[in-house]
Amino acid sequence: MNRKVSKVSRRNHTRGFTLLEILVASIVGAFVAVTATTALRSTMSSRQKIADYTTATAQLRFAAEMIRKDMINFYRDADLNNVKLLSYADFTDYGAADNIVFHTVNWIKARPEYPEGDVYEVEYGLVFNEDDKPFFMRRLWPNPVILDPTLEETLPPMGVVTILSENIVSFDVQFYFEEQWFDEWPEEMTGQMPDLIAVSLTYQPQGRVNTLTHNFFVNFPRWPGGEGGGAAIDMSGSGQTPTGGTAPGIDGATGPGSESLKP
Repeated sequence: MNRKVSKVSRRNHTRGFTLLEILVASIVGAFVAVTATTALRSTMSSRQKIADYTTATAQLRFAAEMIRKDMINFYRDADLNNVKLLSYADFTDYGAADNIVFHTVNWIKARPEYPEGDVYEVEYGLVFNEDDKPFFMRRLWPNPVILDPTLEETLPPMGVVTILSENIVSFDVQFYFEEQWFDEWPEEMTGQMPDLIAVSLTYQPQGRVNTLTHNFFVNFPRWPGGEGGGAAIDMSGSGQTPTGGTAPGIDGATGPGSESLKP
């Protein structure tokens, strides 16, 4: 008899979870799932931002290196009237949209199957499609106009056009000459050469508001028939030009060919 009572008592004490326990467990599980999903989304967003920044940095430096290389190989002549350098300032909703054209020396043929010289006309600037989307382009003309301006020969711009980036939204070029900065270098300045050219490129990743800016400059310390030495520039706003030394970079960069990347 005692054995039967013990079995019944043991059966009565065996039970499952209550409704309250199940409800608490469900809430805790949902909270853990939401927290894990939020953390995963945050990680994926951070990875995407890093990828966008890396892409922007690479494209900016690639475009800047192309410009710098062409400017360093600028075609030089003892007679500055035979040197081509033109730049005009323009503005859009994105910011500065300048254009610069000059002659450069290039030993790599743009079209290997055709005979070419080593002097090319190169142009940098922004072009826009029908949706007003900016593209940063480089135009290389293997057969520029004869350099002698007395021939008065003018031809429409031609050459091989390359899109360097579709997310560079601003291109700003400034010229330092006779202790002043100029936004343009028009045809009236033929026969003169700036001491320094400052270039600023702004990149905006697609779908994002923040931009990345790359600044650098190129100077011409030695020129055939000209005086040596680098440009002496006052960037402090005091109006006094320091003597000797190289010009400071813009936005805190220092030294020739320096750069500044800032978000």
